[in-house]
Amino acid sequence: MDVPSEQMKRLWEAIGTFASWAISDGAVPSPGGSDFLFGNPHELAPAAYVAALRRAVEPTGPDHYAYAMSQPAATEAVAAGLRERFGIPFAAEDIGMTNGNFSGLAIVLRTIAPLGDHRVT
Repeated sequence: MDVPSEQMKRLWEAIGTFASWAISDGAVPSPGGSDFLFGNPHELAPAAYVAALRRAVEPTGPDHYAYAMSQPAATEAVAAGLRERFGIPFAAEDIGMTNGNFSGLAIVLRTIAPLGDHRVT
């Protein structure tokens, strides 16, 4: 793959394992599973998932619906899953949670790529 800069090359090296997996047969959900990789699942959610959502939306305090990104329990769970899946020593401190995948990607690209260098060819 041709990349326009060293920063984009490092980005590709960092996410290449995930990107390769995301387009592989291994990323396809099993029968009865839901595909949440890029959002917008095309199948009905399982009843247990819907029940979990119902429990989670019941407010438990005044800040129940507050924006709470990168909570320690969540970032550790993500890091553990990434370590197990990819064999890379991710730490909770390596994980930054955003309100959506596109926001996170935009932040990463604007952080590491020079102005005008936000694409891979």
